[in-house]
Amino acid sequence: PADIGLSTQSLESILSQEEHRVTQLAECARPGWRRQSVTANNHTPGLHASPGLSDESMGGTGWGDLIHRLLEQLVLRPSLTREQLASLARWFTYDTPELAEHLDTALDTLEKIRGSEFWGRVLAAKQRLVEVPFGKRAGNDLLFGTIDLALEQAESWDIVDYKTDRKNLDQI
Repeated sequence: PADIGLSTQSLESILSQEEHRVTQLAECARPGWRRQSVTANNHTPGLHASPGLSDESMGGTGWGDLIHRLLEQLVLRPSLTREQLASLARWFTYDTPELAEHLDTALDTLEKIRGSEFWGRVLAAKQRLVEVPFGKRAGNDLLFGTIDLALEQAESWDIVDYKTDRKNLDQI
């Protein structure tokens, strides 16, 4: 090989600098933050209001999804009848047949909500927003999630997070 005039010490110095550069590039490529779901961060396993379905099962999360989707429709169109909600429920549970026997319970739940003081606040709101995405940086974490319902009241906003896994249906 041709002699290019580098000593062994110079070559070792160049290799060391290159290793340092590669290490720094790898450090720069790693995110300085972590993305974290607020829901996942605050979930308490074992608590559920689903009718005979645990929140660990497909049916348990399916129950929560069903109630959320039906409430979203009801908030957007408060005049929906029970029959119209039943049609929506059948559509929403097409791919979760294990929920079919619980549709009446879901509809009864919505009727309890419609008869509550909470529903009066929903109807009285100047503006109703559903499924509102949000994100907030907290140190090196990026917390993100979706607000189930935001209600603009006279001088403030009500932020609502539906929790089908926290209370039994009689407590709604």
